[in-house]
Amino acid sequence: SIHKVSSFNFTNLCFFCVELDGRYTSTSTSSRSPRRVGNTNEGLNHECKLCNQTFDSPAKLQCHLIEHSFEGMGGTFKCPVCFTVFVQANKLQQHIFSAHGQEDKIYDCTQCPQKFFFQTELQNHTMTQHSS
Repeated sequence: SIHKVSSFNFTNLCFFCVELDGRYTSTSTSSRSPRRVGNTNEGLNHECKLCNQTFDSPAKLQCHLIEHSFEGMGGTFKCPVCFTVFVQANKLQQHIFSAHGQEDKIYDCTQCPQKFFFQTELQNHTMTQHSS
């Protein structure tokens, strides 16, 4: 089944996942150790609503949304929590996954309990989940 976000009954995928060997892993707020979940979401079904590009995993979509966040910033990607600078979006994504937790997310959705590290993630979530 689709991996649910925290304890809420959402069917949208967690954007705090990374893909390893074609399978998703995630961390829960109660544990920093990875949990394996079957990859049932193959295909290009994770869409960026900002530019209509599609991706085959939530991790790739998240990395793309990080790139949107830093467009025109000279090719650097700054952690919104500790301000460490990276030269690749995927390195920032890996850093956030390993160094920061759910409690560090900055952007709150006003329509549901989800939170995000980047405004572009929130924008994409809002357009995907809450647009009529």
